Amino acid sequence: MLTNCGKDSNDPAFAILGCMDPISVNYNSLATKDNESCKYAGCTDPLSVSYDAKATDDDGTCMYFIVGEWDISFYFVGGVQVNDAYEYLYFDFYDNNSYNLSGKTIDGDFYDVIGVWKTINDFTVIQLISDTGFTENWNIIDINARYLKIDQSIDGVFHSMELDRI
Repeated sequence: MLTNCGKDSNDPAFAILGCMDPISVNYNSLATKDNESCKYAGCTDPLSVSYDAKATDDDGTCMYFIVGEWDISFYFVGGVQVNDAYEYLYFDFYDNNSYNLSGKTIDGDFYDVIGVWKTINDFTVIQLISDTGFTENWNIIDINARYLKIDQSIDGVFHSMELDRI
């Protein structure tokens, strides 16, 4: 039989410090005094649509909207950077699931593709279907509120884009 030798059980000398919140990732079921050390898993990026203000440890669940205007800052085809051939190159994704890929080459030629987009495979792929019926599946490599990296292979040639939100 355990005894506290006649001491008050509320005596701080007998307290077991720890996190006393059972939903925290570091809950201590033996704790008798909360030491405010609780940690919570969740999205810690306030710019994410799935931001959790209580989260202290990012668990990779942050989600971001693709909708918006994106500047194509890097575009590689077969390992060669090709966006240097453009005066500008933009990708716009709209709420109605349409898109516009537009650019102007340094030679003055305009590039304009429109179509519809959707995410597939649990938000790991952006599928683009142009108004001419051409379909491309771009793998989402990385995304946050300000940055999107996508890649794909077209006819055996690797393509990669890095986009910055405008």
